Amino acid sequence: MGVHHVRKTFIFIVVVVLMGGSYLYLRFGPLSPQHALKKQLEQIIEVHDQVSIQALSLDKPTMEYLLELPMDTKVESATDFQGGSKQVGYLVSKVGTKPLHVYMTSATNSIYHKLFPKWTLYKITTAPNGTLPSIRDLQKTVVSERNQHGTEKLEADKGDFIVGKTVDSNIPKIYVVHNISEKEARTKSLSDFLTNEDKDDVMIYHVKDIQLYNDLNIGEKVMVKAAGYIMQSQPPQAVAEEIIRLKGGW
Repeated sequence: MGVHHVRKTFIFIVVVVLMGGSYLYLRFGPLSPQHALKKQLEQIIEVHDQVSIQALSLDKPTMEYLLELPMDTKVESATDFQGGSKQVGYLVSKVGTKPLHVYMTSATNSIYHKLFPKWTLYKITTAPNGTLPSIRDLQKTVVSERNQHGTEKLEADKGDFIVGKTVDSNIPKIYVVHNISEKEARTKSLSDFLTNEDKDDVMIYHVKDIQLYNDLNIGEKVMVKAAGYIMQSQPPQAVAEEIIRLKGGW
């Protein structure tokens, strides 16, 4: 028993050491901000796309400098972060004959990205006037751009969404509106859909599984397969044979 316990303990320690070593290797190696900077910036210089370089540059002298670099220019060095915020990191890199002041953003919207942040080049400057931009101002811009992107995604992501739930005569029912955007599902109420010109887009489904009914959320994107015929009520009703959950609600 003692030998078996020692063996299990040894295996556990080896596994922990290997996992910890792998994490440190990835976190400070291939997934480090320095590695991301080198890979992304060298690719941008190699492609030499003026639109991309212009979007990346904080000023005209920086854009002109990056465009003048030979296409095979390599990033010679990159420091650790010299400052920044939770969303914007600042470091200095040597490329060509000049140091570049580099600002990077990270995606931390998932547990994976909190452990292994995904770093992306955001802005670069050679600081031609001897001054650097405010981290606070850059962060405000990042947040604004991400919010704008999120709004556009909500408007484009159309489908069938649950907008209401009720139990009528011991029958669990969900109200589903067809072909609307996630933004509409978030901002409009059931009464808005019942009183507009497209009220026929609202469908009531009877949910046979009470546990599933309780677990479904208003605002959830679903795909519902009806069983049998559709009852010609207002709104029309049908028994849900299958409910496929596509995105959680709120």
